[in-house]
Amino acid sequence: SIANMETKIARMEAEATQYMQRWALQRYKAFANIGGEQSFSFVLLDRNGDGVMISSIHGRDESRVYAKSISAGKANYPLSDEEQEVLAAAIKKRN
Repeated sequence: SIANMETKIARMEAEATQYMQRWALQRYKAFANIGGEQSFSFVLLDRNGDGVMISSIHGRDESRVYAKSISAGKANYPLSDEEQEVLAAAIKKRN
């Protein structure tokens, strides 16, 4: 019936907001004395702006990986300039 179809569509639309659908990746040079753009930040968000950011900072002697949660388009931890840029790029991708 039409009522059942409307209920299913409403449920599917609600579920769709939770799918990871916006993302952005930026590679960059984290340190002046290290060649190449070996560091990166990657963010993956759902329609509500909730998700995760993963950043890898590559140095001469070590590399570090950071994961930061994102809620409603805002990070729960301080962001570097590069991380702020990649988050803004993902938020702009509206579906």
